[in-house]
Amino acid sequence: MKKLSILAAMMVVAAGVAFASTLNVPFFLDTSVDHAVANSGIAGFIGVKETSGSPQTLTVIYTQLNASGTPVDQQVTFALGASQSVSWTPITNNVYEDTGSVVGNMVAIVGPNNGDINTAGSAQIRSAGTLVGRYQQINTNRGTEFAHTLLPTAL
Repeated sequence: MKKLSILAAMMVVAAGVAFASTLNVPFFLDTSVDHAVANSGIAGFIGVKETSGSPQTLTVIYTQLNASGTPVDQQVTFALGASQSVSWTPITNNVYEDTGSVVGNMVAIVGPNNGDINTAGSAQIRSAGTLVGRYQQINTNRGTEFAHTLLPTAL
């Protein structure tokens, strides 16, 4: 009986990981929104791949600070095909992306720094399937970049 209980518990955990995941981007920065050329500013890129083998609807919840310093959420939903991947910049009107992109961007709002447009925030990407991802940031002014893997977390 004990073996059956352990097996049942393992199946529940495996089912949770196999059928639902969330990726967290703890911080992004994308200042290229106001630049007329693609070689100035800092561009942040979020990339995800659907790994469950089924088409999925992904929900991205962007969070940024408004003028009073209060966190504000914006939610965007888009479809991703089975075993497909997509990469995008979080801020709208970005010189690195065409308008009408498959992924909805965050609308930059006035932030807490002297009325400047807030081009930083965080994101949570949710799916009923499994996802893997990465965040990459390129500083074209300094010629530097970094990237890190976004590991899935069961919902």
